[in-house]
Amino acid sequence: MSDDKQQPQVCYEQELQTLRKLQSGRDRPEGLKPFDVLVQEGLRAKELQAAKQPVVAYWCNFVPDELVLAAGAIPVRLDTGCLGLHQAGQQLVPYDTCCLVRADAGAVLQSVWQVAYADMIVTPTSCDGKKKLASILSKDRQVHVLNLPPFDRDERWVSSWLSEIFRLKDRLEKLTGKRITRRRLQDAVQLVNQRTRVLRRLNFLRSHARLPISGADAFFVMQASFTADCGWWIEKGQNLLEELEDRLAQGLGIQPKARILVTGSPILWPDYRWLFLLAEAGAEVVADEMCSATQRLYNPVVVDERTLDGLMQACAERVLLPSTCPCFTDSDGRFDRLYELIDAYKIDGVVSHTLRLCQLYDADSLDLVAGLKKKGVPVLQLQTEMGPQDDGRLRNRIDAFVEILRPD
Repeated sequence: MSDDKQQPQVCYEQELQTLRKLQSGRDRPEGLKPFDVLVQEGLRAKELQAAKQPVVAYWCNFVPDELVLAAGAIPVRLDTGCLGLHQAGQQLVPYDTCCLVRADAGAVLQSVWQVAYADMIVTPTSCDGKKKLASILSKDRQVHVLNLPPFDRDERWVSSWLSEIFRLKDRLEKLTGKRITRRRLQDAVQLVNQRTRVLRRLNFLRSHARLPISGADAFFVMQASFTADCGWWIEKGQNLLEELEDRLAQGLGIQPKARILVTGSPILWPDYRWLFLLAEAGAEVVADEMCSATQRLYNPVVVDERTLDGLMQACAERVLLPSTCPCFTDSDGRFDRLYELIDAYKIDGVVSHTLRLCQLYDADSLDLVAGLKKKGVPVLQLQTEMGPQDDGRLRNRIDAFVEILRPD
């Protein structure tokens, strides 16, 4: 690690632009200010620079935070929606690669602070782009590859996944020089489960007819967990929840023209442009089925046996069994989850989002859209790429969709 590496200015400027857009929202909750400061002042970068523990950076949701914490390391998720990084990544991976993989490659090339202070990068094999990126990075960095099974519920493959998690345990212990004991892992599980409880309370509030927080701000809070200290996020999240509950009790909040559920390829900070377009059309995202938001935090670690092996199995299952990622051969779990959310959050319409060249979500969208239409749920298909493209065309499509859902 090099202490003189800083977050590239090209990404920081885009983050501040998005943050200013969030802050321009009318009657925005005060409890969001600590999350704003986290971005504005680069607090987490300074903490990692001064940290005595090793930093473990990773992509996707398949790396159990609780395992990293129990090893005495700091977990940081790398996925980014930065336009400048996605452009820089073309030096490392071909242009005709998913823009998310290109952005992740750019983060490495530009040595953003999450990468600059990382002692090890963990890469799950969730798509071909991530697999190849791991191969490229392993030439001059400490990289650990987590091999995902093709099926997420078949007993044989679940057993294979548990072996992968034990292999990660060994690698983490070697990195930190600390053993992952039953006590340490149990403490980490309790902390991560507390974070889950905060998220569930937040999302319950978003199910109300009047929303105490905008969809974009909800994404902002959830994605702050990518890099923020887990205990810090829990404390600030609980403070925010108390304010949001008071706002609902006073009849305050947003009453959207249409209630939207988003699914598909991840929406990643700071590329929130079409979340803003939805809000400008009078709609709000009240629920999501995305690995970059609710999926990441929603499911607790369910422990059957409080032995070390039992805790390890619970951590392995927490990131695998509830996952709705289309990287698995069977995607039925994702469709079932969508229908549950549509009923629970009184959804008016669904936006199915794919990033250009994201083959997994692109292929999955055909069955998804057909199933939603069969159930009479209005759905808008959006394919985007990071950065400003034809936002006028995107705005027109979103405006038309919202107007269909709730004509004036």
